[in-house]
Amino acid sequence: MIQEKTINELREGIIAIMAKRNYQLRTINQFRYNCNRFERYLKEKGLPSRYTELIGATYLKEKFGYDENVVPGQMTAYAMGNVNTIRKLGEYKIYGTFHTAIQSWTNNYGWAGNDKTYVEEFMKREQETEKSKNTIKTRIHSIRYFYEFLNTQGITELSQVTGDIFSKYVCSRKGGSNNYICTLLACLKLYFRFFHQQGYCTVNLEELVPIVRSRKNLNVPALWKEEELKQLITSIDRSSPTGKRDYAILLLAVQLGIRTSDIAALRLEHLNWERKTIEFVQQKTDKTVSYPMLDDIGWAIIDYLRCGRAKVDNPYVFLTCIGTPSEIIGGAALCSILHRRMKQSGIRKEAKNTTKGMHSLRHALARRLVENDTEINDVVSIMGHRDINSTSK
Repeated sequence: MIQEKTINELREGIIAIMAKRNYQLRTINQFRYNCNRFERYLKEKGLPSRYTELIGATYLKEKFGYDENVVPGQMTAYAMGNVNTIRKLGEYKIYGTFHTAIQSWTNNYGWAGNDKTYVEEFMKREQETEKSKNTIKTRIHSIRYFYEFLNTQGITELSQVTGDIFSKYVCSRKGGSNNYICTLLACLKLYFRFFHQQGYCTVNLEELVPIVRSRKNLNVPALWKEEELKQLITSIDRSSPTGKRDYAILLLAVQLGIRTSDIAALRLEHLNWERKTIEFVQQKTDKTVSYPMLDDIGWAIIDYLRCGRAKVDNPYVFLTCIGTPSEIIGGAALCSILHRRMKQSGIRKEAKNTTKGMHSLRHALARRLVENDTEINDVVSIMGHRDINSTSK
């Protein structure tokens, strides 16, 4: 009988993978601390130092009030850190690896093992089709996730993949949203097709990819009334650095409809004070856009830069206000800001199948423009879409 691994053994195995994937030392230490906290909980309960799905779920419910019905964006970063720690333990116990959000996007495909040349060729072909940078990034990440899983199975090239191995990989993605799984498998299907058509593998792995149907527009953005938007903005206390930052961020979303990824990536050089514009290349479309720096937005950003932002040499506009103040805040943090400010202002959006994130503010601007009889082509331009079909959705 195989001896089940202890929490300590799972932790050290995960840390070894984190180090190999170049996680920051601070992140690794935080993971170790969270694991030790979980171990202390087991000891207090008189339980053996072993992980099970039931024990993990009970721990998260008791200590952090987390269950499957909780919206992640409404939880603190500390609580979500512990949730992710438990997820890593569960994934590593079953699959010998864990899912990670790949932050950096480089052209170094060393993670592809013996297939590095083929991945390079595939991605070069994709780039030549003039797909957006965001689409290219999604495909790179989807392929990389798969190869990193293969690495944990001792597989160095695609020709060694069997149906059992691929089924195991698909199961390892359990827990992701339906749309996420669809995107992941669609990217792999394209890559497998290319691999077979080029003659790099005699077996057509595309046939292994299961069909997962995704219902389009299942989660529609919440409808915002004009008075609710006003309530959201005016309820923010701007006497603190956090308030000044959050106020400026939400104004950019409400008044200009700028995407979450673009707000997070906004740099000081994008602020053209002389022309009173905000100009940058969109993360999703690779399209250069120019927004008017409305008076409210301009003064809000000035107030934040002068009196709220840490005095550090960092090119990004919006930075963290706690912990290390020189770090850029990500898109997930922006969604947390919205949910926190909604709660503080007393605004509730409880309808089922309704997205209440930052995108709902962008959608609200588009609706206001259309209701005010703005020409559809002008709406397309303002929203920074590539075509009318995107705006119509």
